[in-house]
Order: sequence, then C-alpha cells, then structure tokens
Amino acid sequence: MLAIVREDAPWLWGYHPIEYGLYHEWFKNAKPTGFVSNTLKYKRVDPVLRQERQKEWNQPITWPLWVALVLFIAATIPAAVVIYKRERGVPQGPGN
Repeated sequence: MLAIVREDAPWLWGYHPIEYGLYHEWFKNAKPTGFVSNTLKYKRVDPVLRQERQKEWNQPITWPLWVALVLFIAATIPAAVVIYKRERGVPQGPGN
C-alpha cells in the first residue's frame, strides 16, 4: 500500500498545505498565506461599496423592542391598579 500511495500521490502531504480565505467583495488584495502575517498594510478597502453593503445587510430589527414594551406595560397595569386601590383604601378581596 505504501508503494502505491507513493506512486499515485499527486503531492507530498504536509508539504503543500491548502489554505482558504473568504472575503467580502469590497476587500481587495487579500490572499490567504501561512508564511507572512504582516500583510495588512497591503490590503485595500472600497469604502463606497462597503458602506452600501453595510446599509443593505444591517437593517435594524425593532419588533422585539416593541413586543418587550407591550409586555412591560401589560405587566405594569395590574400592579398599578393594586397600588392605586391600596392607597385609596378600597377593600381588597373577591368581588372588589
């Protein structure tokens, strides 16, 4: 088996590592490399395209805030009624 693998292997394992990189379309001059880590000064950013994409992707989701506000108000009303009745001296109990 070892002889077959040595004969048919298209590259040396561990000698030619594969690296992947996923980048946005507005991020230019980007290539994955395992040798150099100081390539940030060579990167280019297209600020107009980046801002357009940010506006497109980062739409605020406000419905959870409104649901929380409604729930807070709905929970506060019974407590306010009880406090109001206590302050006014209205008797508490069934039927009142």
